[in-house]
Amino acid sequence: MTTIPSQLRGAIIRVEPNTIILPAGVGDSELTELRSSRETVKYLSVTAADLPQLGGQLPEGLKRLNVRGPKGVTTDRRGNLLVVDNRGSAVVTFSTGGRLLARFGSRGTAQHQFAGPHYVAVDSQDRVVVTDFHNHSVKVFNADGKHLFSFGGNGEAPGQFNAPTGVTTDRYDNILVADWGNSRIQVFDNTGRYLSTVNTGATPLYGPQGLAMSPQGHVIVADTGNHAIKFYTYHPLAA
Repeated sequence: MTTIPSQLRGAIIRVEPNTIILPAGVGDSELTELRSSRETVKYLSVTAADLPQLGGQLPEGLKRLNVRGPKGVTTDRRGNLLVVDNRGSAVVTFSTGGRLLARFGSRGTAQHQFAGPHYVAVDSQDRVVVTDFHNHSVKVFNADGKHLFSFGGNGEAPGQFNAPTGVTTDRYDNILVADWGNSRIQVFDNTGRYLSTVNTGATPLYGPQGLAMSPQGHVIVADTGNHAIKFYTYHPLAA
């Protein structure tokens, strides 16, 4: 049994034979314990005050919905779970008991469509923020799944993306996005206007994925290519 250090709150890891741990995502629940045998994950316990112990079982709602490629996951202020169906090009919302509440999205290149959605965040206004990997953009919807706006585009310039992955929001509803192909974290305001790039120069990233904000205001990153979880100082800008 391996006990995960308490400072790695919400770390989600993947273990493969003959390799070291590859971090894939981070969240704001506390990962407490991992039991492994022959480098294969056997048991994962995540504690959160408002969620049931799932014990490694898919909720019945997910089974019935035929979610073909669950990727990112988060919760809204009511405790509902939002799951990105990567292969199904959709976002699915269901109760903690597995009851379907909503599903939106389809495959395509239009502003309201997805091509390989990866991660999802919900801000204080209950807006749903989704990274669209192959469309190199971030798309924002209201709680009912109505498309509000998109931002980004393929490239290396500030405000552009090369396959965005992780996403989170700060207390001002600024949007932080892990720009996987450009190995950086970009910050946008709540309308999608580019603000800045998180300073990662002292410990550069290589293929960042999951993002989260710590209670102390640090940006926590799953740095997949460097096989590490990294914490960065972050100073949010008020709107």
